[in-house]
Order: sequence, then structure tokens, then C-alpha cells
Amino acid sequence: MTDERDRLSDLVWTRLSETDPYWSVLAIEKYHGQQLAGERKEEFFETGEQNVQHFLDVASRLRPGLRYSTVIDFGCGVGRLTIPLCRRAKQVFAVDISPTMLDLCEKNCREAGLFNIIPIKSDDDLSELNGFQADLIISSITFQHIVPTRGLPILELLVERLKPDGVLCVFLLIAGESDQPVHGIDALSVLASPETYIEMNVYPLDSVISILRNYTEQIILDLVPMGKHLGANIFCARQTTI
Repeated sequence: MTDERDRLSDLVWTRLSETDPYWSVLAIEKYHGQQLAGERKEEFFETGEQNVQHFLDVASRLRPGLRYSTVIDFGCGVGRLTIPLCRRAKQVFAVDISPTMLDLCEKNCREAGLFNIIPIKSDDDLSELNGFQADLIISSITFQHIVPTRGLPILELLVERLKPDGVLCVFLLIAGESDQPVHGIDALSVLASPETYIEMNVYPLDSVISILRNYTEQIILDLVPMGKHLGANIFCARQTTI
């Protein structure tokens, strides 16, 4: 059940998707604005191409010959990773809390000539996925904006949606201090200045590993320094039998 804090957290991203969607995905000054065009847009999406290729290189180490019939992009945003995933997979479930982000993601895919995207409105139970299982699940720079008490159960639901031998890649902050600007937060404040209320949540690594160990013994941590935080791309391959 979503509590008031979670509801306001979702409102932050719903509002940012309307006012500053590209910057909210990659918080770099040149990506501010409701739209991107030309070289800035090409550069933005090229970062996704590079990220996806790296994720697939590591995934193939865990499961050589891994095929990408069905892929889930959790926290798809405007499609930075969805587009390169659509180029490689038969179908991609693009999952996001924001309907506006889903519309932008689908629009950007269409403009790239890609029509194998299935937009999915997210909730804490991933109910709209309807039990679909995926060969590959990627979630990049999303979970740090979800408080761990809410995010850890979602993480486990994602692992459960892997096919046997499927691979999960999820980015988490694993060290540093969480930044949760909750003082004085209310809906009107969020609507006026959503960027002020972006959370940066650090996840307890032992809890993450405990969840993943229920499904696999193969786990790779790819450390990513991020200013005052330490992040990690965490890869695991689901065992054929549990």
C-alpha cells in the first residue's frame, strides 16, 4: 500500500516528466528543457547506447549466448535505454511510474523507427506486467529515487520475473548518506519545484544480496563512483532451478 511519502515521491517524477523530462533522467545542465533536438538529443541517447552495450557485455559473461526475446526496462523514462534495447530485442516492456514519460518513451522509439515497445504503467506490485517473464531486466539510475523499504520488495518482484537463466542488471547506491528532502514537503511544493524534492537513497548491500541469493549464486558488482555516493551496477543470473 502506497503511503503519503511514496505518493509525494511519485508526484515528484510525474511533475518532472512534464517540466524537465530529459534532465530528470540525466541531471546535466545541457539537458534541461521539455524537449531536446539536434546534437544534444543525439548525445543524450548515445549515452544509453553505450550503457546498454556495457550491460549486455557483462550479462553475456554470466550467461553466454543469452537471447533477448523479452526485455524489461524498469524506470524507462524517455527511452534512453529503451531505444537501444528495442534495437536488440524482440519486445521491450518499458515500465515507468509516469504516464508522460511512457508517452515520451514511445514517441522517441517511434521516431527511431522502433515499434516493439510495450509501455507499462508501474506500481509497487508490478501488476500490469501480468506475470510476464523476461530474458533480461535492466533498471538504471532509478532505484536511488525509491526509498529502500519500498524498493527492496520491488527488486525481488523483478528477480521473480526473470526466466530461468535470465539476467538482471540493476543500479543501486550502496554507500554514502541518503538524501531525503522531506521537510515541509506537500503536493503544492512539489508541483512548484519538483527538483527540490529528488531523493537519493542508499541501499543496504547486505539486504540486496540476501534477496538475490534466494535466486542465484552468481552476482557481479560493477562499482560506479558518484560524487559523495558509491553506486554499483549489480548483475545476477537466475538459476534454472531454485
